[in-house]
Amino acid sequence: IEFINAGHEPVMIAKDNGSFVDLESKSPPMGMMDMELNNFILQTYHPKNENALFLTFTDGVTEGKTASGEEFGRDGVKNTINQLKHDSIKSVIKSINQSLIIENQKLHDDITILGIEI
Repeated sequence: IEFINAGHEPVMIAKDNGSFVDLESKSPPMGMMDMELNNFILQTYHPKNENALFLTFTDGVTEGKTASGEEFGRDGVKNTINQLKHDSIKSVIKSINQSLIIENQKLHDDITILGIEI
Protein backbone atom coordinates (compact mmCIF):
# COMPACT_ATOMS: atom_id res chain seq x y z
CA ILE A 1 0.00 0.00 0.00
CA GLU A 2 1.46 3.36 -1.00
CA PHE A 3 0.29 6.51 0.77
CA ILE A 4 1.19 10.05 1.75
CA ASN A 5 0.23 11.02 5.28
CA ALA A 6 0.43 14.78 5.20
CA GLY A 7 0.80 15.44 8.90
CA HIS A 8 -2.24 13.50 10.12
CA GLU A 9 -2.35 10.94 12.90
CA PRO A 10 -0.01 7.99 12.31
CA VAL A 11 -1.48 5.27 10.12
CA MET A 12 -2.47 2.31 12.27
CA ILE A 13 -1.93 -1.27 11.16
CA ALA A 14 -3.91 -3.76 13.24
CA LYS A 15 -2.41 -7.19 12.71
CA ASP A 16 -4.39 -10.41 12.96
CA ASN A 17 -2.26 -11.52 15.92
CA GLY A 18 -3.56 -8.58 18.01
CA SER A 19 -0.50 -6.36 17.66
CA PHE A 20 -0.50 -2.82 16.27
CA VAL A 21 2.03 -0.88 14.21
CA ASP A 22 1.95 2.92 13.92
CA LEU A 23 3.39 4.44 10.74
CA GLU A 24 4.35 8.02 11.59
CA SER A 25 3.91 10.70 8.96
CA LYS A 26 7.10 11.58 7.09
CA SER A 27 5.53 14.59 5.38
CA PRO A 28 4.72 18.04 6.76
CA PRO A 29 1.08 18.99 7.42
CA MET A 30 -0.69 19.87 4.19
CA GLY A 31 -2.24 23.31 3.77
CA MET A 32 -0.44 25.07 6.62
CA MET A 33 2.20 26.66 4.36
CA ASP A 34 3.15 26.86 0.71
CA MET A 35 4.99 23.70 -0.32
CA GLU A 36 6.13 22.03 -3.47
CA LEU A 37 4.64 18.65 -4.31
CA ASN A 38 8.06 17.01 -3.95
CA ASN A 39 8.06 17.92 -0.21
CA PHE A 40 5.57 15.11 0.37
CA ILE A 41 7.10 11.69 0.90
CA LEU A 42 5.47 8.58 -0.52
CA GLN A 43 5.40 5.84 2.12
CA THR A 44 4.88 2.14 1.48
CA TYR A 45 3.50 -0.60 3.70
CA HIS A 46 4.23 -4.19 2.64
CA PRO A 47 1.84 -6.72 4.20
CA LYS A 48 3.64 -9.95 5.01
CA ASN A 49 1.10 -12.69 4.18
CA GLU A 50 -1.08 -11.73 7.11
CA ASN A 51 -4.58 -10.47 7.64
CA ALA A 52 -4.54 -6.91 8.90
CA LEU A 53 -6.47 -3.65 8.94
CA PHE A 54 -4.93 -0.46 7.54
CA LEU A 55 -6.55 2.55 9.23
CA THR A 56 -5.96 6.23 8.81
CA PHE A 57 -8.04 8.85 10.58
CA THR A 58 -8.13 12.50 11.55
CA ASP A 59 -7.41 13.80 15.03
CA GLY A 60 -11.15 14.28 15.46
CA VAL A 61 -11.25 10.53 16.16
CA THR A 62 -8.51 10.44 18.78
CA GLU A 63 -9.46 13.76 20.37
CA GLY A 64 -13.19 13.06 20.14
CA LYS A 65 -15.19 12.78 23.33
CA THR A 66 -17.14 9.69 24.36
CA ALA A 67 -20.46 9.78 26.22
CA SER A 68 -18.52 9.81 29.51
CA GLY A 69 -16.63 12.94 28.38
CA GLU A 70 -13.26 11.20 28.00
CA GLU A 71 -11.09 11.42 24.89
CA PHE A 72 -11.47 8.38 22.65
CA GLY A 73 -7.73 8.26 21.90
CA ARG A 74 -5.72 5.72 19.94
CA ASP A 75 -6.51 3.23 22.71
CA GLY A 76 -10.21 3.65 21.92
CA VAL A 77 -9.51 2.73 18.30
CA LYS A 78 -7.41 -0.27 19.38
CA ASN A 79 -10.02 -1.44 21.89
CA THR A 80 -12.77 -1.23 19.25
CA ILE A 81 -10.67 -3.24 16.79
CA ASN A 82 -9.92 -5.88 19.44
CA GLN A 83 -13.61 -6.14 20.42
CA LEU A 84 -14.69 -6.53 16.78
CA LYS A 85 -11.69 -8.45 15.43
CA HIS A 86 -13.89 -11.00 13.67
CA ASP A 87 -16.13 -8.35 12.09
CA SER A 88 -15.63 -6.30 8.93
CA ILE A 89 -13.78 -3.00 8.78
CA LYS A 90 -17.16 -1.40 8.07
CA SER A 91 -18.38 -2.62 11.49
CA VAL A 92 -15.26 -1.28 13.19
CA ILE A 93 -15.68 2.18 11.62
CA LYS A 94 -19.41 2.22 12.43
CA SER A 95 -18.66 1.38 16.07
CA ILE A 96 -16.03 4.13 16.34
CA ASN A 97 -18.50 6.64 14.87
CA GLN A 98 -21.21 5.55 17.31
CA SER A 99 -18.78 6.06 20.20
CA LEU A 100 -18.11 9.64 19.08
CA ILE A 101 -21.39 10.86 17.60
CA ILE A 102 -23.61 11.40 20.60
CA GLU A 103 -27.17 12.64 20.17
CA ASN A 104 -27.63 16.37 20.85
CA GLN A 105 -23.91 16.93 21.46
CA LYS A 106 -21.63 19.03 19.28
CA LEU A 107 -18.64 17.23 17.73
CA HIS A 108 -15.22 18.33 18.98
CA ASP A 109 -13.78 18.07 15.44
CA ASP A 110 -14.42 16.29 12.17
CA ILE A 111 -14.43 12.49 12.19
CA THR A 112 -12.84 11.00 9.11
CA ILE A 113 -11.73 7.36 8.93
CA LEU A 114 -10.41 5.27 6.05
CA GLY A 115 -10.02 1.55 6.59
CA ILE A 116 -8.69 -1.12 4.27
CA GLU A 117 -8.85 -4.83 4.98
CA ILE A 118 -5.61 -6.54 3.97
